[in-house]
Formats: sequence, C-alpha cells, structure tokens
Amino acid sequence: MNSSLLSSRILGSSKFFLQRNAPTILTGAGIAGFAITTALTIRATAKAADVFPEISKDVVEVKNATQDAPRVEKQKALTKVYLKSSVKLAELYWPVLVTGSASVVCVISAHGLMLQRQTSLVAAYTALDAGYKAYRRRVAEVLGDEKEEILYRGARTVKGVTDDGTEGEVIDYDDVMPSPYARFFDEASVNWTRTPEYNLLFLRSQQNWANDRLQAHGFIFLNEVYEALGLERSQAGQIVGWRLNGNGDGHVDFGLYNIGDECNRAFINGIEHTVLLDFNVDGPIKI
Repeated sequence: MNSSLLSSRILGSSKFFLQRNAPTILTGAGIAGFAITTALTIRATAKAADVFPEISKDVVEVKNATQDAPRVEKQKALTKVYLKSSVKLAELYWPVLVTGSASVVCVISAHGLMLQRQTSLVAAYTALDAGYKAYRRRVAEVLGDEKEEILYRGARTVKGVTDDGTEGEVIDYDDVMPSPYARFFDEASVNWTRTPEYNLLFLRSQQNWANDRLQAHGFIFLNEVYEALGLERSQAGQIVGWRLNGNGDGHVDFGLYNIGDECNRAFINGIEHTVLLDFNVDGPIKI
C-alpha cells in the first residue's frame, strides 16, 4: 500500500474519532484541568506565604519613609509598592489563571457541541416523523383508516364474531405489534408490586400527573413519563412526547384500556400484575 495513502487513511480515521468523541474529550480535559488548577493553586498559595511578609515589610518601610512627605507623594510610593507586589503574585498565579480558563473553555465547548448535536438530531427526527406520517396518510387515503392501522400495527385478521354478532373477519389483537415507545410495567420498575390493584392505581395516578403537567407546562417528554414510572430513559424519549395544540389529541394515554387486548383486560380485572404500556405520543416536540 502506498505510504501516502496509508497516512491519509490514518489521518482521516483520527479526525473522525476526534470529531465523534469531541464532547467527551473536551469534558474530560476540562475536569482534568480543574484538578490541575486546584493543585497549582495549592502550590502557588504555599509560595505566596513567603511573599506576603515581604510585601508587608515593603509597605511598612514606604509608609515610614514617606511619613512626613505630602499626601500625593505618599500615595505614589504606595502605588509603586502595590504594583510591584501584584507582579510578584501574578508570577505565582498565572499558571492557575491559564489552566482554569482553559478548563472552563473546554467544558463550555463540550456543552455547545452537545447542544448542536441534539438540535441536529431533533431536526432529523422531526423530518423523518413528518415524512412517515405523510406516508401513513397517503396509505389511509387509498386503503382506508382501518386497514392502514392494521398494516401499521402488523396485525392480521382471523375468522371470528364481529361487533354486530355475525361471522366475519376480525383483528387478531394477540398479533398486534406495539409502537416503538411501548414498555412493560413489570419487575424492571422500582414502583411495580405483585398487587395488581396497586399497580393499576399507580399507573392511573401517573397518567393523571402526566396530563396535569401537560396542561400546566404545555408539553411533556416521554422520558419524563418513563422516569415517573421508574423505567429506563431512552434516546428517542428525549425528543418525542406530547404538546398542547400539537399534532396529537392533547392528552397523555398509557394504553391501559385497550379492550381489544386480552392481557390488558386481565390487568384491569386484577388477574395479571404486569401490563404493556403503549404511549400515544404526538411525535417530536420543540420547546
């Protein structure tokens, strides 16, 4: 392999690595810089302990020498002593100022990069969500809302009894695929218990809390709901959620009362103590 080509690939890989990990590297450098700043401050202060007596001595000597001099000359002499003392202290503390300033710049730069990346991620996710919803609308216009929903959920139809009591095709809810934001409320949550009634009461109260927060603040992220339920946060949960006067119905729903799901019915009736929560998020939201 050509040496120049190899060098170019190594340089490109190194550049990509630095760009991808820049926030982490800058944050680590900032933390290390603060530790070094603390050590330098301790060392400079120890050295300054020997300088302060000299400064005090110089000030006393100037005051004694200019005791009978005019006030203006006395002030000029003291100013020279203070300036000379400031230079001595600056020589001791300039490494502290430089290192501390560099550490602050690293942390602020890392934060700025993370904000830029989050903004780009939200924009990309919003564009993807808008395109996907437009696609679903076009499919619904051709096939109808019911068939589009069946396709979206990945459900299939089976022979059964329809709502009017006749034989026909009905949706097999056991084959319905939940949304990407669905989570099981089970042992993974610190708020889960083996008492179905308590779990149902807790989930109802958290759903009410989420709706109250939505009404009070005008928006709520899915991660806030996850956190309230004792579930792990997700990357998508920091972007999607609910917003008043948004694309959704302005109401947070955990999907507890999905009567077509046999497992949900068992949970509501106190037979099962775990349940699959399928949140009706509006999509990406911007504050």
